[in-house]
Order: sequence, then structure tokens, then C-alpha cells
Amino acid sequence: MRSTHRLAPEALDLDLSHKINIDPAWQTREKPEGMLPDQDPSRRPAFAELGDALAGFFDPEWYVARYPDVVRSGTDPLVHFVHFGAAECRDPNRFFDCAWYLAHYPDVANAGYHPLLHYLQTGAAELRNPHPRFDATYYVDQHPEAAGNPLLYYLRYGVTRGWLTEKPISIRDYLPSRTASPAAPLGVAVDVVIPVYRGLVQTRRCIESVLRDADRPPGRVIVIDDRSPEPRLSSWLDAQAAKSRVVLLRNRRNLGFVASVNKGIEAAGTNDVVLLNNDTEVPNGWLARLAGHAYATKRWLRYPRSPTTRRFAAIQATTPIHHRSV
Repeated sequence: MRSTHRLAPEALDLDLSHKINIDPAWQTREKPEGMLPDQDPSRRPAFAELGDALAGFFDPEWYVARYPDVVRSGTDPLVHFVHFGAAECRDPNRFFDCAWYLAHYPDVANAGYHPLLHYLQTGAAELRNPHPRFDATYYVDQHPEAAGNPLLYYLRYGVTRGWLTEKPISIRDYLPSRTASPAAPLGVAVDVVIPVYRGLVQTRRCIESVLRDADRPPGRVIVIDDRSPEPRLSSWLDAQAAKSRVVLLRNRRNLGFVASVNKGIEAAGTNDVVLLNNDTEVPNGWLARLAGHAYATKRWLRYPRSPTTRRFAAIQATTPIHHRSV
């Protein structure tokens, strides 16, 4: 739900970057081995400024619960974080995950930037996610006034109001739809293009699943034999072509997937095209539903060598699978 409560922009101070006047060079500078953060003169001013900037961002109660050694040390949580925790990539609150941030944004890790400082200085404004369960783009879409720093806004105002940090998941989105699929316009012809190189068993199961679909729209099954090294596979494809079950194209030499696909698309002429991996099995009605949805919205691709505008779709599986719904 979008927030109906709006705060005046001038009342929001979500930009912490101006409070952290730190030369980024300190983050990549070599540090003496074994030196603690508060013993390094080059780091002490940086983390002092960081402490001043963390008002409302640092959660001391969560911090000591997450890191019991802080309690045993008798150090104030914020003091510990500023002088030790930040340098050790400990998390300042439950919604900022330093390790995840570095793993999710390799450009930050490769540049040697500290994840929290990067987020406060630039990452927040770039709508980078601070946590795997915090979708910054979604949150700002729901609460536009949070754009300056979505996480800080959430900590100050959203937590107490119970605002969501990510799009809610509904089990209905993963169940078969009870809504009738849109129908494709009359006269639509769809060719299924299947490039083949290896695998007689999987190729046979794929092609047979396409051919036994009684609801398949008008169109052909175009198979490209990319100079298969398996004689039994090539022989079986010849037999299907002789029965006019498929249109068989055979490359004189192995051209690879992309070139074979292009050859199949060219053979389709002005028909719409579905690219199908030969390790895919499809259920009855799959192509009619796919064609209906393709024409339900004004989205299409123009094939570079064709003057006509056609619909394209690609279905791929890395291993043989059964698609229960398409």
C-alpha cells in the first residue's frame, strides 16, 4: 500500500553524504597490518564523522544483541561500531547487511570501498538495496519522499508504521491461473523453430510434444540439423521430414546455435516465430496461450532482415523438463 502520510520535503534530512566528508582514497589505502581502526590516524577522522552521521541509522539495542562480545567489552555500542565494528564490516542495524552489499555489488567490492560508507555517500541515492529483503526501488515507488535515503526513511518513519520493504508475495501468483488466456487474432500463423545438434531421445520428446498439441495454431515445425555428429538423430529427422511432420533444414557444416536460429527464422518468412530448445517438452495448448498473450499487448520485435513486424518468443531449458503451464 502506498503511504498516504506525507512529510514536507524540507522536514526530511535523508542525505547523509554531506555529513561524511571523507576522501574515498582512505578506503583503498594500505593499512599497517595488525593496526586497529582507532589506532590508525588516517581512519580516525573518517569514523568520527561516521559516528556523527549515524543518528537514526544505528540501532544500539540490535547491535549488542547481534554481537554479544560488545556487551562483554563494556564499550558503548556506537563507540564500538565507530572504532571497531565498521572496520570489521559489522552491521549497524538489522536492515543493512555489509557482506551481502559487497557480494551483490561487486563494483563496490572491487573498488575497495567500505559498504556502509558507500551506501551512505552514494548507494542510497542510487537506490541500491541495503539488504536482500529491502527493495529500494519498490519502497521509493510506494513512498516517493524516501528517495534521498530509503533505508534511513524507513528506520525513522516506516518501521513504526509497519510499511513493507519489498513487494508482498502472493501464493496466487504461483498457482495456475483461472482466468482465460486471451485469444490470438484470426489468421495468425506461428512457426516453431528448433535447432538440433545432439540428443536423439530429448529431441524426439521435444518434437513429439509439439506435434501432438491439438490446439496448436497454424504453422510449421522447422528443425535445423546443425551438422549433428549422431547418425541416428539425423536419420530420425529425415524420417519425420519425409512424413511432412517437420520442415528440415540441414547445415553443411556446424554453424552454432545463433546461425542455426537465424536460418530457421528466415525460413519462417512472415510467420510469427517461437524458438524452442530441443531439450524442452511443452503441454497441450501452450502455443495458443503464448500467441494470445503475445498479441494482448503492443510489444514486438522486428527481425532485421524482414520488412514485416512479427512476434517472437524463446523457450529454453538447460535440462529436459515438463512445462505444466505456459
